Amino acid sequence: MPDSLQWNLLILVVYGIVVAYVFYQMWLDLDECVSLTFEKEELAKTLENLELTGFVDVTFKLKDLYKPEALRELEVTIQNKAETRSLLVIWERCTLANFKGKALRVIRVIPGMSLDLSQSQTYSFIAPGQQIKEKITVESALKANDHGELAIAAPLFKPKKLEKAAEKGDRFTLRLVIEMTQPAVGVHSGSLHAISCPFTVSKTPKRRALYWQPKRKKKKKDDD
Repeated sequence: MPDSLQWNLLILVVYGIVVAYVFYQMWLDLDECVSLTFEKEELAKTLENLELTGFVDVTFKLKDLYKPEALRELEVTIQNKAETRSLLVIWERCTLANFKGKALRVIRVIPGMSLDLSQSQTYSFIAPGQQIKEKITVESALKANDHGELAIAAPLFKPKKLEKAAEKGDRFTLRLVIEMTQPAVGVHSGSLHAISCPFTVSKTPKRRALYWQPKRKKKKKDDD
């Protein structure tokens, strides 16, 4: 066999081994992916029990799948569907219960957040017929960045614990505390309501993860 042919064959074999190894690592990475399911029916029951059906709605923007270390925040939309009453979200009383039921302090993510987390968070005011979109995380996930501001530096849960929870189909629960008030801003004249938002964690099927592609941001059309 000519030397050139042997050399080409060797290159082909090495290339095949490298490609196989890359795909093997990709397959292992896919096995780590988890998915979140927001239990909307249970939220509906909670709102019904609190007599808030038709007055409040809570939704979440979730990705199709997450790498355990990438689940660092939740994006929530809270809508005030009432016609005359205003709604306050009392962030300082909101908590996230982990897989063991331990309540973690919820922090509303605001650009340029102060380092002093000992201070109470300000509430959010939602006028009748309006809504707010907020990103939230837990206190333990925040650390100071190079500019001296708080930024998300860790996931909501430890990756290994999240993977184990996904294997068992465990749940965690976000507890939102709201108050329905009169239309005037800052008037606390209503009663507090605790709204439980449960999430089920599961392993993402490998076939689903294999064909998943992140959504691309839509380009803004140029003004002609």
